[in-house]
Amino acid sequence: MKKITNWLFFGALAASLPVMGQDYLIPVGSTNGATCGSPPFLIVTQGASSVSCGRAGYFHWFAAGGGWSTALSLSNPTSSDMAVQIGLLGADGVTANALTLVRNGTALGVQSSDSQLLPKHGTLRYELPSTGAATQTNGQIVLQVLAKDAASLQSVAATEDYSYTSSAGVIYSTVTLPIAWVDQAQATYSATFEETSVDGSLGAFAIKDQSGSSSGQTVDVQAFDVNGNVLGDQKVTLTAGQVVAKTSDALFGASTFASLAAPHIARVQFTGLGAINVLVLQVRGQSLSSIPTTAVAAP
Repeated sequence: MKKITNWLFFGALAASLPVMGQDYLIPVGSTNGATCGSPPFLIVTQGASSVSCGRAGYFHWFAAGGGWSTALSLSNPTSSDMAVQIGLLGADGVTANALTLVRNGTALGVQSSDSQLLPKHGTLRYELPSTGAATQTNGQIVLQVLAKDAASLQSVAATEDYSYTSSAGVIYSTVTLPIAWVDQAQATYSATFEETSVDGSLGAFAIKDQSGSSSGQTVDVQAFDVNGNVLGDQKVTLTAGQVVAKTSDALFGASTFASLAAPHIARVQFTGLGAINVLVLQVRGQSLSSIPTTAVAAP
């Protein structure tokens, strides 16, 4: 599989997990490669006699404080227990981010990570509440999962949602997004968004380096009108594991989209030198919604 920048987390995960269940442990043997294969997931050593199949993914962006709160749900639909660890990271993908963390309704205090057993047919719900802080903290969340085989890893459901609540208690935005698995990352993605001053519509993007390269990469971002004409072309430089978030206006300039005719739709394409992951949001005034991205095959 593609190199996982934060692979060292797996060692900490193996050492810190509860003993109950242990369905995710596999006796060491010649079949480990086949058990964790297709696609080839990481084989994680669990002592002298056992291994597990490992998979990692990222939620590119979270927001906590300043009225924002973030939550994520991890569900195990299989008949075997799994082991999971979440890590809160800065936008650079390296620095630990310690924040108030809640798990299934229980306050854990200020934490930068948490390791748990994800029971068969069970769900873990993590929350990063706003806590009334005036300052907004942003970053990314890495999730790592250990299971007994590749089929179990492919069955894990992981989604993130975040909301903005006004001082009057009105929830303006709730966005739900799936996790971006490292093994599914591609080099090129495409999405469409609406931009018009009539209702304050514009796009918002979070671009993450997923190449595994220690030097990061430069991503080419192009915007097109409905006729395929290039509206703008910008380069975004990412350090290893970094995520950069920008609105369409901040990246290309508001004047780039000023002449868009109805239906005021633009298409944006992200092309990396290596694997990337991309989050695209549609902004309309105080409202946010997620926009699906499509992986683009090389010509």
